[in-house]
Amino acid sequence: MNEQHVRRLMQDMVDAAFQPGSIDLWSRLKTQLPATPALERQRGTAGGNAPKSRRRSVGWAALGASLVAMAAFVLMTPQGRVLAQEVLSFFTRNTTNRQQVPVIQATLQPPPTGVATIIETEAPSAEEEGCGTPLSPRCSLEEVAAQVTFPLLAPDALPEGTTFSAATLLPEGALLRYEGTAGMLLLAQTAANAQELTTWTIARDTTVESVMIGEQPGEFVQGWWGGWDASLEGMPWDADLPTRALRWQSDDMRYTLVNFPAQSPDGPLGLDKAQLVMIAESMSAPNADPVDGSEARRTLAEVEQQAGFAFVEPAWLPAGVTSYDIRYDSQHNAICQYYRASADDVATTLVIAQSGWALPAPEDLLRKFYYGDQEIAMAVQQGWLPIAGADNENAAFIESGLAVEAYCGGEQTSVHRALMWMNGDRAYIIFASLDAGDGRGFVTVREMQRLAGVLNGIDPQADGDAAPDPERLRSLEQAEAVAGEDVRFPTVMLSNVRFDHIATWMVGDVPDRIATYFNGQPVGDGRTYGVDIFQTPNSEQTLEDLEQWGGYRQVSVHGNPAIYQESCWDSTTLAGGIECHQILTWFEDGAQFDVTTYFPALVPQEVILAIAESLE
Repeated sequence: MNEQHVRRLMQDMVDAAFQPGSIDLWSRLKTQLPATPALERQRGTAGGNAPKSRRRSVGWAALGASLVAMAAFVLMTPQGRVLAQEVLSFFTRNTTNRQQVPVIQATLQPPPTGVATIIETEAPSAEEEGCGTPLSPRCSLEEVAAQVTFPLLAPDALPEGTTFSAATLLPEGALLRYEGTAGMLLLAQTAANAQELTTWTIARDTTVESVMIGEQPGEFVQGWWGGWDASLEGMPWDADLPTRALRWQSDDMRYTLVNFPAQSPDGPLGLDKAQLVMIAESMSAPNADPVDGSEARRTLAEVEQQAGFAFVEPAWLPAGVTSYDIRYDSQHNAICQYYRASADDVATTLVIAQSGWALPAPEDLLRKFYYGDQEIAMAVQQGWLPIAGADNENAAFIESGLAVEAYCGGEQTSVHRALMWMNGDRAYIIFASLDAGDGRGFVTVREMQRLAGVLNGIDPQADGDAAPDPERLRSLEQAEAVAGEDVRFPTVMLSNVRFDHIATWMVGDVPDRIATYFNGQPVGDGRTYGVDIFQTPNSEQTLEDLEQWGGYRQVSVHGNPAIYQESCWDSTTLAGGIECHQILTWFEDGAQFDVTTYFPALVPQEVILAIAESLE
């Protein structure tokens, strides 16, 4: 039995249990065995002067027997299979099944008017600033491809409903983001020697599956760091979480494909292993002139000529929004003007759509979600709102997951509100985003109504002295005037956040819920952090109902029973790092109170209790 025969035998045995190329058992064993000359010397000392050819034959026979025995151990025993899984190329096992969670060194003071950062971070480089962050990329494929030193690849095959969103730069690499009905898909491409990005930590007991991406070996993992039982002792690895990662290497480039699934009432809607492999195998250099399914973008004058009507420019807009694009969709003969909350924002805040044809059916605008082949019915709120100057003086209002591209064409754009009406032979739709709690990037119902009136020719100053907007109240006095009752406000707050606004939701003249938002500046990862306080008069919930969700601790606030929960998730360097959510709930004076936090670290429990105790 010669060396080549032994190698082939060992590789065949391993390939029978593991996919070809996923584990090079021979290389691993060879480093742990003495070389042939050492074997010869040992044999010569112990066995006398046997012929050299005979000694080599005996040596290789012994080596072959040892390898067969070791391969049998790997293939046939649980311990051996665990050992084989430790031979990882693209993931790194943690020493435990928990990961350390950072803790904010919090201080309390009266609510400040200024803004301070939560965590000291380095200012982003010019390259990072130019294309945004991994959480909020803002460049095109062409812009990123021009700034990297390697051929940028993009998948040709994507699941239906998934489209390219944006791209950004990574140290020694690039990140592409795709979005769709299956959630968010991130594709990172980095130099194989960029160890800080190419080594991903997983839990000690995580199952790693070997896969083949074409002719290249790779590894697949399901699960993520995080869960409801995160604490100062660390956050666990959740193997049941359907976040799935596929990693492989080709030439000198390391690739990471991760799917963060979308959520529906019936569960997550993510991509499985086979779909990720299909996407990975379809990667090629992107087309220099990508086609996104929409007609070429034109100037306003050009689209007006094609549409056959003049677009009504609004004489008033909600404060801060900035126009960034205009599109024409021939299917609906619609001109659509797109707006952002600011020039630095990447999300669409507002879209004004106008058409010379009839309005679509509301259900045509709803974003479709599927679980397998079954469509999931999403919650939809519909009604009518008074609109000055509209036919019948009212407009249809929809609140749900809405697809702007269903009416305007182009790439996927999601919002949650739409106001639809007719004015003579002109159809109007205002698409708008909901309040995210940080005071930016949303349009209130009151603002949508005012904008609709302006588009109908109503003087924009007509309601300039109207009552405060219930969704964007800038003081406690305004909130109490709108709600018609006392609104609890903290006398102490974290020193690194500021008061932003109060939102009230009314049912007739009675407040259904009141939200007070304190926000901190982003810390370089594209997110805004803060503390939210919710007051729900006449709540139908009980502590017992809420506790059924699990993960709560028993505490007290003002002597009243309360429940407290904390959770953290590690989004990895591809999506912004660790994020922690904490919630404290209790009932007092007939109302439900919730104090919630959102930070890249845990706030000490006693600090959250102190904020709750200070409400007055």
